[in-house]
Amino acid sequence: MSDIFEYDVFLSFASADEELVKPIWQEISLSGLRVFWSDETLKQNIGQSFFDAIQYALIQSRHFVLICTEKSMQSNWVKKEYQTFFHLCHIPSNETRRLILFKTKGFNLLLLPPLLTTLQISQSVDHVISILGGVNIQALKQENKQLKQDIESLRREIKRLKDEIAQKEVASDEKLEEAEALTRENKRLKREQEAKDNQLKSISKDKEAAEKAFLDEKSALEKHIQELEEENKSLKIKPLKPSKKKPLPQPAKTQPSVRLRSKPIENLSADDVNEMLKERNFFSTGEYGRPENKQGKGLNHQYEVIEREGEKLVIDHTTGLTLQQSGSPNSMVYADALKWIDDLKKKKFAGYNDWRLPTLEEAMSLMEPEKKNGGLYISEVFDRTQSWIWTADKSGSVAWVVAFSLRLLLLLPCGRQQLRSCRALRTI
Repeated sequence: MSDIFEYDVFLSFASADEELVKPIWQEISLSGLRVFWSDETLKQNIGQSFFDAIQYALIQSRHFVLICTEKSMQSNWVKKEYQTFFHLCHIPSNETRRLILFKTKGFNLLLLPPLLTTLQISQSVDHVISILGGVNIQALKQENKQLKQDIESLRREIKRLKDEIAQKEVASDEKLEEAEALTRENKRLKREQEAKDNQLKSISKDKEAAEKAFLDEKSALEKHIQELEEENKSLKIKPLKPSKKKPLPQPAKTQPSVRLRSKPIENLSADDVNEMLKERNFFSTGEYGRPENKQGKGLNHQYEVIEREGEKLVIDHTTGLTLQQSGSPNSMVYADALKWIDDLKKKKFAGYNDWRLPTLEEAMSLMEPEKKNGGLYISEVFDRTQSWIWTADKSGSVAWVVAFSLRLLLLLPCGRQQLRSCRALRTI
């Protein structure tokens, strides 16, 4: 059975402590554990989209180790990381998702926030490795050294026995049996030594691969930051011109060529979603084991942007849907998303009172296979603020979410820790 987690350990620390933390990261990596290296400096440069990636790394990490220093206790990003893991992933009654505090030399435990005071504290890397199931390299080296000493002792003993037999010119069956047993033991110890040597070589290769992967990931993120900065410089914002009063625009009465499911489903399975993606030819990368259709081309939309009662709307003549050009200005939990939709209906947003959350099928129809909107996989006619949106489809206590920043869809709990945006729509 394959491991459902990409990382064994999420290592959280303040960027100012990087030189202090790097030997800890190297030793944990050498133990065979897969470590996610969190770089706070990159977080300050890339903003919200990188925090989404960090949140995914937290979900895909089995355990969480917080490097406790005075600087990490003052870091807002470190605070976001351990709060997110504590509320979203940490299971106090189960050892499968541990949250461990690594106390550095000189750190005052009184600086810990109340949320962390009941958690397990470790003061050595070997202790952390033993808790998380890694391989203790120092113990392996010591055991290997002892094996070599035992082998040398056995060699001397064999030579002594052979010399004694040669001097007495008597073939002692008992001595021969003892020598043969020692020889067999010598071979066994050699095999153990070879196995330990191979294990150390494998761990060394894993360390090199982990360092290369870290540097590659850092380089890719820096390149992405540069692309975003160049793209932001190229954007030109045109001032709005006051318009004369005109009759409220009405969507053109055209017959839509594609009809999408508008009724929510309370228990929509991943198999149902996979079938829908292929039937509708919608695109999804399917990363992290989510439903996928990398050959999907999406729909050929016929968008029309109109303004009604001071609000901008997008008419999709292909599907017969009217959508908000933007959506909720802030992220919110699922229950608040439903309340937000009710408020739109009560105040007759843009003159309509039949707004609703999109079904997963309707939301995925907006997904584009290529970047089109400042790093998002959605048409540039829409506002970029709503990079992740809730849908009306659920699967038990979790709801389906569409992430235009990652080109995929996924299930997230409806509880208080999951904050996502809304984009309301209605059928023409």
